[in-house]
Amino acid sequence: MVKVATGEQMREIDKYAIEVLGIPGIVLMENAALSVVDCIISRWKFKSAVVFAGSGNNGGDGFAIARHLFNKGYDVKVFVLSAINSIKGDARTNFDILLKMGVYVMEVLQKENLKFAEKFVKDCDVIVDAIFGTGFKGEIKGIVREAVEIINNSGKRVVSVDIPSGVEASTGKIHGSCVKADLTITFQLPKIGLVVHPGTEVAGEVVVSDIGIPQQAINVQDIKVMLNDESMALRCFPPRIEDSHKGNYGKALIIAGSRGMTGAAVMAAVSCLKSGAGLVYLAVPEEVLETVEGMALEVIKVGYRRFEDLHEHIVNCDAIAMGPGMGQSDLTAELVSKVIEICDKPMVLDADALNYLSKNQDLLRSIKAPFIITPHPGEMARLVGTTVDEIQSDRIGVAFEFSQKYKAVTVLKGSKTVIASEKGIVLNTNGNPGMATAGAGDVLTGIIAGLLAQRCDAVSAAAGGVFLHGMAGDIAKEKVGEYGMTAGDIIRYIPEAIRKLQKIK
Repeated sequence: MVKVATGEQMREIDKYAIEVLGIPGIVLMENAALSVVDCIISRWKFKSAVVFAGSGNNGGDGFAIARHLFNKGYDVKVFVLSAINSIKGDARTNFDILLKMGVYVMEVLQKENLKFAEKFVKDCDVIVDAIFGTGFKGEIKGIVREAVEIINNSGKRVVSVDIPSGVEASTGKIHGSCVKADLTITFQLPKIGLVVHPGTEVAGEVVVSDIGIPQQAINVQDIKVMLNDESMALRCFPPRIEDSHKGNYGKALIIAGSRGMTGAAVMAAVSCLKSGAGLVYLAVPEEVLETVEGMALEVIKVGYRRFEDLHEHIVNCDAIAMGPGMGQSDLTAELVSKVIEICDKPMVLDADALNYLSKNQDLLRSIKAPFIITPHPGEMARLVGTTVDEIQSDRIGVAFEFSQKYKAVTVLKGSKTVIASEKGIVLNTNGNPGMATAGAGDVLTGIIAGLLAQRCDAVSAAAGGVFLHGMAGDIAKEKVGEYGMTAGDIIRYIPEAIRKLQKIK
């Protein structure tokens, strides 16, 4: 998996490379500039470019980019959105080279200068955003904000250097205005602000460019955030032995469903089975047992009236999922509390199980076995006693804090699902908006339970399950499109997603 850095971590990595390993900063700046130039030339045919630059190192990258484009015969104009006398260090070196080469450069501090720059923007093919880099925080104001509006309204191809100006690298937050890029070329490691909302929405295509920073400089940083990929899912699907039987692949118990919500229970159970579990037992209230009997023929159905009806199944299973469609009855309360009290098997807790736990949080501290929670933002807000907006404004921080507090694996669902454990964070990047459909969360719960039943550890089951879920959703998008996709479509393509994964090996 790929590490994802905050802005602060990336600055420390640069500092280590320069001050400890002795790599001159201007060498890294040169490598960064060359990578941007190579990338845009390989993607687009163009004749002219306008570079908007700030006074810091991001601006220095922009000056070096302008030099290389000019040297290759492109028509280049550079507009500096700060006082030229404030440009220092390596950025100043690259700026001075531009002047000696005769590249057109203008300081833009007044509206009259900006109107002049706008004329060149209208005639250019590509705009390079090198205004603010990964150190930016806060809100863009004044003449720079007006320049950003010109960039965004230009209709030209826009490439941002390292991160779109106005996006906070460590959080993805945008306070007011920011550059909306078609392409962002970021250096050495992806930044959190490029892979979480809302930053990811304005980054366009993101390319991670190696600029020659040694791995040693990266390793000294305690980077806890990783991008999810097929490696976690592949851990959950080792080659199957030829002489095997269903008992080799785990026994899962799904406790779910209630009157009017049997679909959630069946979808979770079928997803569990399709993810590879050998035996799946679906436990539903006795009153709806007849309803589910003719559904999901391969799943074993169990009816219950009280907790004691399930005791034997809880003892004999390898993994449990609990919550989808259970409702918030007294029976649900009894089951959730008593299962947690006696169970030493890995568990997935979702939906109504989480709703009960949000009112009885001391139970979370009494869980004996590894457990995974799979809340959507509303359920997470109830669990931690805050609002959905607060959850969405710091998804990584909220999930990580909860996991540390309760020794849980937290799967905070949504676009860019966050998988948190006590040790770190995994950010998911696959999936699509078509998966925002009723029942998709039940499918995920079933998949994760199936992987737990096959003896995957909790973190691998959570991250691998989320990736597999997203992969099945992406296949469904190819087959049926986003608008008409249902949870059943995601279930249908779980086996194909597993097959595609195994081909990656």
